[in-house]
Amino acid sequence: FHTIMLSSLVILHGDNTVASRSALQQNIANARAKECEIRHLDAKTLTPAQLGDALGSQELFSTQTCVVIEDLFAQPKSARKDALLDIVQTSMQPMIIWEKKTLTVTQLKSFSSAQIQVFKTSSAMFGWLDVLGTKDHAKMFALFEKAIESDGVELCFAMLIRQVRLLLQIKTGVEVKLAPFAVSKLDNQVNFFSEKQLLEFHEQLVHIDEKQKTSGSNLGLRGEIELLMKSMNDE
Repeated sequence: FHTIMLSSLVILHGDNTVASRSALQQNIANARAKECEIRHLDAKTLTPAQLGDALGSQELFSTQTCVVIEDLFAQPKSARKDALLDIVQTSMQPMIIWEKKTLTVTQLKSFSSAQIQVFKTSSAMFGWLDVLGTKDHAKMFALFEKAIESDGVELCFAMLIRQVRLLLQIKTGVEVKLAPFAVSKLDNQVNFFSEKQLLEFHEQLVHIDEKQKTSGSNLGLRGEIELLMKSMNDE
């Protein structure tokens, strides 16, 4: 991961939020090690004046401030957002911007001096999600193994929850706001499941999540997912 330097801007973005979150925490730790005071600001309510004050503030003994803002680029287009981005672009104070989606070249073109790192979900992940429900047991488990190697089991779990929820939306006639090719793949995949099955899978995912948070699973997250996948094939 990138190491934050004093008087620098770090931008972390991409759909692999597990990896980018880890990088965010590492950068914050690095900033603290350099005796920076960390200030988290809420992009939804942040004003240019507040950002300017935060970047200009200094603690006792001239301790530098490192500002952390999440999903600033994701805010609706407005004069406020433009002003905030202008301040980010010109500031000389340490700052970390974290975005849960992949930013475009256009969005990043004004930040050429920033340390930018993108975290993308692997093709193995999407390949695994696409074969769920197809009854191809060997292929599903093989792709799951590759997805874990590329992206980690935590992101696999998060993406599995997302996939089941998307399939439930398709099954119940709720509009899914994704690219046409992605919707087309979901339209085909949903035929492998009944609404009852998808609801049951979603309920099991909720239980798995609860067990992980309370250390109530003897199988571990990977084992729980593998057990759920096996039940998909047994349906």
